[in-house]
Amino acid sequence: MSVKVTWRGDEVKGMVHAAERSALAETAEAAVRRAKASHPGWKNVTGQAEASIRTMGIEEKGSQLRASFGSTLSYFIFLEVGARGHAGDSTLRRAADVEGGHLRERIARAYR
Repeated sequence: MSVKVTWRGDEVKGMVHAAERSALAETAEAAVRRAKASHPGWKNVTGQAEASIRTMGIEEKGSQLRASFGSTLSYFIFLEVGARGHAGDSTLRRAADVEGGHLRERIARAYR
């Protein structure tokens, strides 16, 4: 008795990689939305700080993917970590913590 096996490992690997990429992009976008919507430690007076929060794209090194988001505003670091007796708000960190916790679910949903 002989059995023929069709190897689809490379195809499955590609599907998983595409799901990971999609989920990372979705997570970064969700983190941006969350950071723009929730920053109790500072007020959005001019609109520049909120407008500066954006995704920075997805970086791929070998088989590893990394999505990033942040602010392009030079003084945003002071809003994030604080300065001169003013506590930072940790807006970006909190958004990453919350939305990063949903990455597994997003990968699974993208893979289906």
